[in-house]
Amino acid sequence: MIEHALRLAAEGFRVLPLAGKIPRTLRGVKDATQDEDMITKWWTRWPEADIGLATGDGLVVLDIDPRHNGDFSLQELEDEHGEIVTRTVRTGGGGLHMYFRGQLPQRTGFREGLDMKADGGYVVAPPSSHESGGGYQWIDPAHEIRPVPDWLVGIVMDRNGAASGVPEVMPDAVPEGQRNHTLASIAGTMRKRGVSSDAIYAALTVENAKRCRPPMSDPEVRRIADSVGSYAYEYTDTPEAEAHGAETWQRIQQAKEEERSRPLFTLAEASVSTLIDTVPPEVRWLIPGVLPLGVVGILGATGGIGKSTSVLMHAICIAMGRGVWGWDTPDPGGVLILSAEDDRDEVHRRIHRVLDHLASQMTLDVDAVRARLFVACRVGADNLLTRVEDRTVVRTGMAERIAASALQVPDLRLIVPDPLARFRAGGANGEEEATRFVEALEEIRSGTGATVLVPAHVGKGSTGRGMDDLQDAIRGSSALVDGARWVATMIRMAQAEAKERGIPEDEAVDWVRFEVPKNNYGPRVPGVWLKRTASGILDVEEPPEQDALPRKADQQYGVVLGRLRAIIEKGGPAPRVKFRHMAGAAGPLGVGDQTVRAVIERAVQEGELTEEPDEYNGRIQNISLPVGGPDPVGSCG
Repeated sequence: MIEHALRLAAEGFRVLPLAGKIPRTLRGVKDATQDEDMITKWWTRWPEADIGLATGDGLVVLDIDPRHNGDFSLQELEDEHGEIVTRTVRTGGGGLHMYFRGQLPQRTGFREGLDMKADGGYVVAPPSSHESGGGYQWIDPAHEIRPVPDWLVGIVMDRNGAASGVPEVMPDAVPEGQRNHTLASIAGTMRKRGVSSDAIYAALTVENAKRCRPPMSDPEVRRIADSVGSYAYEYTDTPEAEAHGAETWQRIQQAKEEERSRPLFTLAEASVSTLIDTVPPEVRWLIPGVLPLGVVGILGATGGIGKSTSVLMHAICIAMGRGVWGWDTPDPGGVLILSAEDDRDEVHRRIHRVLDHLASQMTLDVDAVRARLFVACRVGADNLLTRVEDRTVVRTGMAERIAASALQVPDLRLIVPDPLARFRAGGANGEEEATRFVEALEEIRSGTGATVLVPAHVGKGSTGRGMDDLQDAIRGSSALVDGARWVATMIRMAQAEAKERGIPEDEAVDWVRFEVPKNNYGPRVPGVWLKRTASGILDVEEPPEQDALPRKADQQYGVVLGRLRAIIEKGGPAPRVKFRHMAGAAGPLGVGDQTVRAVIERAVQEGELTEEPDEYNGRIQNISLPVGGPDPVGSCG
C-alpha cells in the first residue's frame, strides 16, 4: 500500500490514509499531502491503510452509484451529450469514479445516483479494499485525466438542473467544530418534510457514528433532534418530495442495520492457530528488566519530589544509549516529552542541570541528545485527551494528534505526557473517566509502538507504605492503575524510618524510595534508594543501616512476630494490608499499625517471614512462613 500511495503522490495526487472510507488522521482530508516523508510515516504506522485522494485544487471526480440508478443517469447524459472518456476507477461497490481536470463546486445528487466530488471532498483510490469484499481497480491506469466536458460543467453548476431537487448532504467526514452545525442542518432538512424528533434522532445517531470525528455524545445528538423537532414545518406533498423522503429513510435504516450487523472482528483475526504454531516474541525493554517497551506506565510521586527532572535525566540517557541509576539502556532511541506544567525556560534550566550532573559520571554524547530528545512545552494549551460532555466521557482526538506528532521523532522509544492531571478531564475518582483516559493513552501507544509514561501525583500520606498498597497511593480511581501495565512510585522516606537510621529530620526529605509495585511483563523489580544531590538531582545512594532496636522494642518484635506466625499457620499466606487490619489494642496483634508495618518489614529482611507473588494474582505480594526457616526471636503464644 505504501508503494501505491507514494506512486500516486508522485503523480500529483494529494494522499491521505483511510480506515475503510474514514480518514485516520485528525483533520481528515485537510491533512492530504504529496509529502513523501509524511506518507511514509502514515503507512509505517498503518501498513494496511486504504488510500484516499483529495479532490479539488484542479481535480474533480464524478461518482456514479448504481445502487441509486447512477448508471442509468450516466447513460442518459451520454446519450444526449456523447460518451465520456477519461481515467476511470471501478469502485468496490460496483460503481465508477471518473477523474477530470477542472474547477467545480462539490455537488451531491445533481442527478439520481450522481455526485461530483470537488473542493473539500475525497475518493477512495485503488488498490484499496471495500467492505463488500471487493476492491477498487483502475479500468485503464495509463489513460490521461481529461478536462471536465463543458456540458457537464453547465449541468453541475445549474442548481435547478437536479432531477429531484435533492439538497447537498453532509461530507464523508465532519471534523470537530463543524459537527453541531452539520447535524442541525440535516435535522432541519428532515423536519421540513415532517419527520418526527424520534426519527430525526435515529438518523442523526447513525450519521454521527459514521462521519463525525470524533462522534458527539448521545445526549448532544438527542438535544439537536429535540430542538429541531419542536419547530413547525411546512410540508409540500409532491411526488418528488415523497420519493426523496422515502429514499432517505430507507438509506438511514439500511445504514443502521449494516452498522448493527457488522462483526467487530473476523474469526481469522481472532484465531489462536498461529499463536500455537509459532514461537512467541520476547518482551522488548526500554530499560532491561525494569521498564518494557510499548506499554502504558504511570510514575506516581508526591509533588516537588523531582519526578519530572528524573524522567528528563532518563530521557537524556535513552537518547544517548547510556544507563543511569545502575540500569542499562539497550539501544539509543528518540524521546518526546509533552511538558504541560513547566515552560521552556524551566526546561532549559533543567536540561543543563541534568547534563552537568551526568557529565560527572560519564562521557556525554550531546549530539545524540540534540538528535533524539524533543520537549514540546504545552503550558496553558488545551491538552485534554478526554472531556466530559453532558456527564458522558468522550475522547477529544488529542491522542491521535500526539501520536501523529510523535511519529516525527527518529527511532521513537518513549513519550511522556507530563503531568497526568493536565491531560485528563473529569473527577479524579471517576472509574469511567479513568478507563477512557487509559484507552486514549493506549491509542498513543498502539499508534507509535513507544512506551507512554505518565507522571502522576500520589497522596501526601504515602510515606511508609508497603508494596501491597503503593499502587493505591496514586490519586484517582483504581481503574487508572488497573489499566496501566506498569506502575512505579517515588516516595519520601518516612520520619520514623529516618530516625531509626540516624538520619537528621531536616535531611530525611532528601531520601526517596523508588519501587515498581506493578510490572505485568517481567519479574519484580528491586527497589532502590535515591538521594537528592546539591544540584537537586536524585541519584542512587544507600542510606545508613538502621540502628539496633532498643531491648524493649526487640522484645515487642518477638511477641508480634510470634502472633503473626500463628495467624499465618492457621489462615495461610496473606498480603501485608490484611495484617494491618488486625492492628490496634483490641486487634489480634495487640499493637498499632506502624508497629505492625515495622515488624513485617524487619521480619522479611531477616528471613523470618517471606514475601512472594500470589499464585493466582501475581500483582499481590503475600507474606508467608519460610520453608525450614529459623524460629522467631523470642516467639511466644
